Amino acid sequence: MRKLTRLWQTFERVPGLAAIPAAWEHHCGSDYPVIQPFLRPTDMTGAAYPCADCPAKGCSREIIDYGGGGLLAVCRERWNRGADIAVKHSDAVLQAVELVSFTKAIAGPLGLRWQHPVARGHGTWGIGFLPVGYGVEQQVILMVHTEQERFRHALNALLTETTGHFVLLSPTVLRRDLGVHETLARREVRFRTLDDHVGASEAAALVALRPLFPEAATTTVTPVPLRAETVKLFLAKHKLTIKEVVAALGLDYRDFKRWRKGELEDTSSKSRRIEAYLQSGPGTAK
Repeated sequence: MRKLTRLWQTFERVPGLAAIPAAWEHHCGSDYPVIQPFLRPTDMTGAAYPCADCPAKGCSREIIDYGGGGLLAVCRERWNRGADIAVKHSDAVLQAVELVSFTKAIAGPLGLRWQHPVARGHGTWGIGFLPVGYGVEQQVILMVHTEQERFRHALNALLTETTGHFVLLSPTVLRRDLGVHETLARREVRFRTLDDHVGASEAAALVALRPLFPEAATTTVTPVPLRAETVKLFLAKHKLTIKEVVAALGLDYRDFKRWRKGELEDTSSKSRRIEAYLQSGPGTAK
């Protein structure tokens, strides 16, 4: 398997995850076959075409309709203008990433319980739930932006309307500057990237590079003498009551009391659910 760095970088340079096929191929390079199955034609046409043969940095050809049923991609670089390129109308149609099939495809490698994408703001979608402990999950939210300021505004809006913990998924670390890092740290939001966790097989299928949440497989057992104080600190930190914690876990208060006294087996599903919740925080229970 291999990393898909060029593909994930392309996600953060293509506005609205929509571009003409030549642009997708140009930006993605050898990663293009991986994303191609998820691209769908839109009802919009593009105005720019890659200018790969022009030595001018950042040059992009302009797609012009001269009539007569044909299009030309014209280089506007004054000193190094390349020859015009004939473009078919079908090749000028913007192709966008189809989010349902794409997020379903990455759910497996990421270990998510996939959900149909739900828009949570500009360039922001809830795509599923990630197990972070026995019986405990956090929602996973995908954010894709081509501009840092738009990313920051979308993140602030998301944090305002979202309670509890969640996992923020981004194509690369590009949008995680110092300000974003501090904002996420204050809310104890986990930041993960597709670049680090989703790669491709030799057959161009999406596969896992490494676990999204490696610590999810194990849950630390709190020593019995420390449990009363641990619960007290937890309630104070999150401004919760025992009643609210028990309700969030779907348990009987008597079971919680038994766990606190060490009368509940540490290997039981109830004990592991309590431990995972106390370690992960509110907003993580099923």
